Amino acid sequence: MAGAAAPPKQDELVPHPVKDQLPNVSFCINSPPPWPEAILLGFQHYLVMLGTTVIIPTALVPQMGGGNDEKARVIQTLLFVAGINTLLQTYFGTCLPAVMGGSYTFVAPTISIILAGRYSNIVDPHEKFLHIMRGTQGALIVASTLQIIVGFSGLWRNVTRFLSPLSAVPLVALAGFGLYELGFPGVAKCVEIGLPVIILLVIFSQYIPHAIHSERPVFDRFAVIFSIAIVWVYAYFLTIGGAYRHSPQKTQLHCRTDRSGLVGGAPWIRVPYPFQWGAPTFDAGEAFAMMAASLVALVESTGTFIAVARYASATPVPPSVLSRGIGWQGIGILLDGLFGTANGSSVSVENAGLLALTRVGSRRVVQISAGFMIFFSILGKFGAVFASIPAPIFAALYCILFAYVGAAGVSFLQFCNLNSFRTKFILGFSIFMGLSVPQYFNEYTSVAGYGPVHTGARWFNDIINVIFSSKPFVAGFVAFFLDNTLHRNDSAVRKDRGYHWWQKFRSFKGDQRSDEFYRLPFNLNKFFPSGWTWNCLSFNSVLMSLQEEKLLSFKNVLVKKRPPTSSCSWLKAAFFSATLFSSSSVAVYQRHRQPAVEIRRERRKMGNCQAAEVATVVIQHPGGRVERLYWPTSAADVMKSNPGYHVALVTLYVSETKTDSGAGTVRFTRVRLLKPRDVLLLGQVYRLITSQGSIRAASRPFPDSLLVSLIPDALPEVAKALRQRKHEKLKKSQAESIRKQQQEQQHGTNDQGTDPARQETEEDSDATHQVESCSQYSMTCSRQQIRRGIGKRAARRWQQEAAIGVLRFRASQKPGANRATIASCVHNTKTKPRRTSHA
Repeated sequence: MAGAAAPPKQDELVPHPVKDQLPNVSFCINSPPPWPEAILLGFQHYLVMLGTTVIIPTALVPQMGGGNDEKARVIQTLLFVAGINTLLQTYFGTCLPAVMGGSYTFVAPTISIILAGRYSNIVDPHEKFLHIMRGTQGALIVASTLQIIVGFSGLWRNVTRFLSPLSAVPLVALAGFGLYELGFPGVAKCVEIGLPVIILLVIFSQYIPHAIHSERPVFDRFAVIFSIAIVWVYAYFLTIGGAYRHSPQKTQLHCRTDRSGLVGGAPWIRVPYPFQWGAPTFDAGEAFAMMAASLVALVESTGTFIAVARYASATPVPPSVLSRGIGWQGIGILLDGLFGTANGSSVSVENAGLLALTRVGSRRVVQISAGFMIFFSILGKFGAVFASIPAPIFAALYCILFAYVGAAGVSFLQFCNLNSFRTKFILGFSIFMGLSVPQYFNEYTSVAGYGPVHTGARWFNDIINVIFSSKPFVAGFVAFFLDNTLHRNDSAVRKDRGYHWWQKFRSFKGDQRSDEFYRLPFNLNKFFPSGWTWNCLSFNSVLMSLQEEKLLSFKNVLVKKRPPTSSCSWLKAAFFSATLFSSSSVAVYQRHRQPAVEIRRERRKMGNCQAAEVATVVIQHPGGRVERLYWPTSAADVMKSNPGYHVALVTLYVSETKTDSGAGTVRFTRVRLLKPRDVLLLGQVYRLITSQGSIRAASRPFPDSLLVSLIPDALPEVAKALRQRKHEKLKKSQAESIRKQQQEQQHGTNDQGTDPARQETEEDSDATHQVESCSQYSMTCSRQQIRRGIGKRAARRWQQEAAIGVLRFRASQKPGANRATIASCVHNTKTKPRRTSHA
């Protein structure tokens, strides 16, 4: 039909945007919540990490020959060292909100030490426990050197530089999904306690926040505390009510709240100290097996660090920061060996999932939880009360928290091309092998009592069995190898694997946010690889600032003949430090660092992580690509990196117009061309505009009317925007003149008795003021045009037209003005233009 209306246009389907930082996080690393809320959240982290802290010693200490007293002391020591390691990691390591606790990776080599033949002749259980503990201490001390050397030497930094989002997916995903054996199988040991925890946790964290809208999230943020408290009280009533009186001993051990034996075995006050079990003993075979576990824990912790950074709304972790964190984790394992925890340390996976459940990634919260660990490890009785929570409750928590960590790994697929067969092969094959190979090793060990590799060298058997029993290690290794060897040099493959998204985070200085999230306190960056990277990259820029301020007397030697930025010598670093600590250079350095300081202040003031998204310089490219910069830069730098384009400031303008149907609003975009020396500010939107005509003319900020008249075909977008702007100014001036005329008519009606002589004097003074303003305005415009290189004749002509136009317009708005004076000014402007000098 001819008169039929066109069908409504459907919304265009577009994919979800890629996010470097996870949105909708309430508090990120540097934005702590209020103190009461932070204390409760820290206590919640303490409760979550108690599961692994209690389960591992409960399984190992009886095999070592220890009783309830030894088990309570080992738990206290492990809790105390975990608190110290957490503080070290959050202050000097990766600076991420990562909780350091016991690791299941070290259980297999510890059992191998327990089964060693040199301890079989010891009859006394307590004496056997002490000897095995000393042997474990020696193995942990030797194993810690692997992570310390690999981390602090920068070797792990060189490895993780080749880590792409595609190879990170299997590593991070199986760091969470690979612990499925600790989930529902543990819940099934006492299903009447474990299953209610899962149900309550899902209801509190997912359903109630959508049903009850409140200003402050309470149920979802403290869902773990609510769920544990309710089910723990429920289990206590079942225990005192005699529900498990006739149950098997194994069921009572998992379901009853009074079977742990920790409350009776723990002392009231005890401070753990190094070598409390005696001097460590060393054995080469045991040390090699423990070093294999240290290597596996290194890889697993890398995946967990990446997940923690994601849920803390931080940018991808730079390789230098990962290497630094691994080095401090090695120091944590060294402390485990010195204090005697019978287990090594790694990043707590369950606490990483708790960051996602609460949407709070604050570093202060984790540091408060470390304070709870140290406090309750010293006050043994109080800590033993919380440590006596039944294990199925913790297993129920793992079902959700481990799933969150696995989902963090899957989320990195947003950076990859899932339509590529190469991506599908690497992703599917690595995940399948990461699940299949460890399953074979674990089943073989459970049936035969030893691993598939069973040779005469026990240490070699332990190394192979430990390595290939780790799901994240196998999956991450397969994905990393295939991703870096299979068609790696192809440019299309580089985009398919998502490597270009993480390219700017390879260097510590590559993104402004890296310094915000991962910088060390007390200016300690200079002692670590990330600090030297920052010094090398920022040396030349600071040196140029010092040159501009004329603070360097020998600038011609160092600035003109300085070495390239890629080579960072000790001379440059020494000169950098010397100039910064001089009194005259400190001010320049502070001004050089001012944008980063302001960004940090704004983020802390906002109290959330979305300030990192707001404080950006948005640059719109002609092809539709949007580039974000997180530090102020000059227009000249942007034009240099994009030849043939000019930078313009884009602002949205709303104009009220009248149409046939009534009043309405028209929205259009204003574009203002920037000078090369102008600075692109944070929070503004800019656009790259092509120059079809003269680049030199387009890069100069002419007045609006002159720009449109001189180069109408050079910048079509700018010309159109300036015409709209001129039209708006004309409409505004017309409305203002009408309003003034109405006011003058009203005043004329009210002041008919005014003295005529006084009125004539006022008109003459007004006309004289107009002539002076006209002359000053025309002279200023003429000087500006000549200074900008238009030419003497063109500037003089433009001066005359501007002066005549202004006088005639004002004369038309002032009916009573002295027209003879105005005409004389116009005549003088035409015949005798003001002489100007070239700039």
